Amino acid sequence: MVGSGQRLQCADLVRQVPLSIQGCFLTMDFFVLPMHGSNFVLGILWLATLGRVVTGYGQWVFEFVLNDQQAQWVDVIDTYYHLELIGTSLPKSPDPPRALSTLLESFEDIFTKPHCLPPARPQDHAIHLTPADGPVNVKPYRYPYFQKQVMERLVEEMLAEGIIRPSTNPFSSPVLLVRKKDGSWHFCVDYRALNATTIRDRFPIPTVDELFDELHGARYFSKLDLLSRYHQIRVRPEDITKTTFCTHEGHYKFLVMPFGLSNVPSTFQATMNVVFRLFLRRFVLVFFDDILVYIPSWELHLDHLQCALSTLRQHKLVAKFAKCTFGQETMEYLGHVLSQQGLLVDPTKITTIQQWLVPRNVKEVRSFLGLAGYYQHFIHNYAMIASPLTDLRHDSYSWTPLAQTAFETIKNCLNSTPVLALPDFTQHFQVETDASRTSIAAVLSQRGHPIAYFSQKLCPQMQHASTYVREMLSITQVVSKWRQYLLGRHFTIITYQQALRNLTNQLFDTLRQANNVHPELLSIHHGLQSDPTAYPDYLFRDRLLFFKDRLVLPTDSPLRLHLSHEFHSSPIGGHSGIARTFHRLSSNFYWKSMRHDIKVFIATYPTCQQMKDLHHHPAGLLQPLPIPEQVFEEIAMDFVTCLPASRGKKTIMTVVDRLSKYGHFIPLLATFTALTVAEAFVAHIIKLHSPPKSIVTDRDPRFLHMFWQELNRLQGTSLAMSTAYHPQTDGQSEALNKCVEQYLRCYVVDSPKDWVSMLPWAEYWYNTSFQTFAGMSPFQALYGRAPPTIARYVLDGSSHDLVEQFFMHRDEVLEALKTNLLRAHGRMKNFANQKRTDVMM
Repeated sequence: MVGSGQRLQCADLVRQVPLSIQGCFLTMDFFVLPMHGSNFVLGILWLATLGRVVTGYGQWVFEFVLNDQQAQWVDVIDTYYHLELIGTSLPKSPDPPRALSTLLESFEDIFTKPHCLPPARPQDHAIHLTPADGPVNVKPYRYPYFQKQVMERLVEEMLAEGIIRPSTNPFSSPVLLVRKKDGSWHFCVDYRALNATTIRDRFPIPTVDELFDELHGARYFSKLDLLSRYHQIRVRPEDITKTTFCTHEGHYKFLVMPFGLSNVPSTFQATMNVVFRLFLRRFVLVFFDDILVYIPSWELHLDHLQCALSTLRQHKLVAKFAKCTFGQETMEYLGHVLSQQGLLVDPTKITTIQQWLVPRNVKEVRSFLGLAGYYQHFIHNYAMIASPLTDLRHDSYSWTPLAQTAFETIKNCLNSTPVLALPDFTQHFQVETDASRTSIAAVLSQRGHPIAYFSQKLCPQMQHASTYVREMLSITQVVSKWRQYLLGRHFTIITYQQALRNLTNQLFDTLRQANNVHPELLSIHHGLQSDPTAYPDYLFRDRLLFFKDRLVLPTDSPLRLHLSHEFHSSPIGGHSGIARTFHRLSSNFYWKSMRHDIKVFIATYPTCQQMKDLHHHPAGLLQPLPIPEQVFEEIAMDFVTCLPASRGKKTIMTVVDRLSKYGHFIPLLATFTALTVAEAFVAHIIKLHSPPKSIVTDRDPRFLHMFWQELNRLQGTSLAMSTAYHPQTDGQSEALNKCVEQYLRCYVVDSPKDWVSMLPWAEYWYNTSFQTFAGMSPFQALYGRAPPTIARYVLDGSSHDLVEQFFMHRDEVLEALKTNLLRAHGRMKNFANQKRTDVMM
């Protein structure tokens, strides 16, 4: 609208036009309008970015600050009244249809900057601090002289808008100025210290892929971008003082949500979800301040856009018209280009990747892969292509021809990415998988159109696995990756491994068939049909035979070998002995000669023969040490040395209570002294259990050192040393060391330098494992109660990726511990004395 009241229709929008005016270089967006007079008009949208402007009408002088430099234009203004007229106009989207223009004109107030605080809402931002922390007060930074003027101007503008006010309270955070792309400054408060004491809000933030899944069939798109998004939500009155920031002029506090607080994104997303809760995933998507309206038909699109604008008006939310787009069939959204055909990569992001220089170090490689990896679902077999880059290391960085080829290939692939179809959940999904020597890859498609690509580099162990295993892994990984598309529906898997075709015809289907043809089971089945009391302990249910609620297997069933492997060699079985394997297996299954079959299986299992120690029984009966009266009254100590370096540690100090068998595993540096041992002993043992009365050790030089001897003498602890070349004296420590060594020996193949992070879980699993000789676990013996059960983590149980990775890694470690730590439980004295003879002196 111009000063005469006339409305002008925008013919086009030209973005980022470079200008040079009397030595000043500018870049700005221009709206093409049907006007006469000047070649171009500097409207209020641009003038508002300058702050203070001084105009001299006598000599037509125009003074302002641009890029922190004083600028002056003389006689550059052609007709000043045009500046005033265009200053009050509302720019329109390029060539909008008349119905859309009329609709937007009726909501002109939605795009007008407010002059008051936003209304109070139930979702106003709260800052909850941990109870033990007091007020946060960080010393202000020193600023360059030219930034002080910018900071004063920005503070005055915020004071004029009413979003801050002067403050006097114990909270204080420093300020940083960050330059924007257009050369202006962004006012940032460094709230890192305040965030460190803030209790985090875990409101789920939607993922980009999840949002795109809702867009199938949409043809018309409109995008609303909120103005100063966080400033449209207030801070709760009781928490306003916590937002206090300091400049060289004084202290101020925010009345609205400032940028930089840890929970601000969660609060904003929660507010947007409440505002648009009636329309979410029906025709509106919200990702922070980016509001997308989508629909297949134009008439419905106008109706739904009106609903979205009315909702903004109802909740007094304001959008920035210059960043909004209306009624488009092609739309840029969250780094992608949307259309009815599907998804494309954002050309502006691809331009950045194409212009990327050759990385000079690992950090620059990671930056490149971070941006390129955002679009990896557009590239088939991305993991294999990027493998030479992901293999680069800090300690041996060398840009090889393979790395250069991978670098250029990724650029070329992103320059010719396909259009990915949007998933249609009414149609059939198809998954095609493949596995190479170094990676696995897959494509999800519908009706021949790709929806997403997936690839993953294989770990060293899987790279040496058979083709069958790698192809099977590709299927399981892909189904897990795309479970949100595949679970609960029929889908097709295409694989090039012919052996996998019979996967669905194995094991349990064969067992049901065996029940119908095996003579012994068939006779029992017929007997139960004629007389249910003929076999009182048997029950036939779901075409399967049960004996005392245990599934019956035929004596010649191949499933027996599979179950023996599962209950003995898997993480559940933990390579236990004959008795434990039999007890675990017989509680669920039954077949004749089960114990004999298990005995033969374990005796011939390769891993048990390779990993378990051979027990040679020396002459002489075992003479155990006296049983202590109290827990941690008498302990045993030893070292596990010469381990692979992990976080600077190469040794484990093991400490075990001789009564409860409760143990501690303490990592030490490669070079450690008696002083180091004493410090670790105080930090991990004495602070928890008080000084012991006696310590049993071997004759390690650290234990023979005068410092260690004198330290224990003064605290009233007696030292008992084993005799030379006879480690059985300290048998308890040796047994504990064996647990740790066997675990590390089995697990070191995959992660030899990560054993320190697994050590706490190893200690937990050992202390909570049931001990046959004691009838309870060390944990229960020490604390008088059974250890709590750690529940397995349910996939997607957390919206936070790092939390999910932590619990999944924890479960993997615990499963590995079941395989390795349970191997070392002995029978104590009776077992040790078997096949021994007393020595006649």
